[in-house]
Amino acid sequence: MPPQVEFLSSRPRTPGAARIWRDAFDYVAGSFAAAETARHPLLVAAAVRLLAAALLECFPSNITTGESSPGDPSVPRALQTAMSFIHRHAGMNIGVKDVAAVVHLTPRAVQYLFRQQLDTTPTEYLRRVRLHRAHQDLISGDRSSTTVSEIAQRWGFAHTGRFAVLYRQTYGESPHTALKRTGGG
Repeated sequence: MPPQVEFLSSRPRTPGAARIWRDAFDYVAGSFAAAETARHPLLVAAAVRLLAAALLECFPSNITTGESSPGDPSVPRALQTAMSFIHRHAGMNIGVKDVAAVVHLTPRAVQYLFRQQLDTTPTEYLRRVRLHRAHQDLISGDRSSTTVSEIAQRWGFAHTGRFAVLYRQTYGESPHTALKRTGGG
């Protein structure tokens, strides 16, 4: 089963990537300006594939950036290593100092690197990774043997109420509702 794609930033990797994304989007939008085009399933499928490929090529994600992939030369190696470390250790009690130690930079330099490259902080990036993992556990969990509190704790959210607010802001429903929707139990 292919990994779930998680985009790491809403900013394209480079100015060139921004141009590619804009050109692909403009091409598809122009092609579908006439309603008639949308009635042709092969054209719709091709447009979807084009936009999906452009998204993966132009925006950093968990499957296009990291130690296991060659990486984009425009993404600093320290950032790739930091992101990979966060993904591998998201369930542990880690912070900016731990990330900094792995990439041999000061915590401030790591914060600057994340802000410049991903328009976020290492702490917020870690929170998003943990929230995504909690979401995966909720939607695949067995409600008869799993609780929201257990899942929140597992992914480093000590306060279940704050976790619930953040989850609702991100996914548009409460974590309890997501867990109830699962087929288990």
